[in-house]
Amino acid sequence: MNHSDWREFYRWLETASPEELREKDQRIEGVLKLLKDQDVRKDALRMRREIESTLLDHLSRR
Repeated sequence: MNHSDWREFYRWLETASPEELREKDQRIEGVLKLLKDQDVRKDALRMRREIESTLLDHLSRR
């Protein structure tokens, strides 16, 4: 992903609901087993880490 893609992802991350975060996390999980390119896989794993971190932030605010 390029810089612009990451910027858009982080913008979405700031406004996504917990349900949206879980849905995106599940979609990434489903596609991970299909990804062979290491760079693409690394990006997907980074996205999952950021989503999981954001979910934890949501839980800690409750």
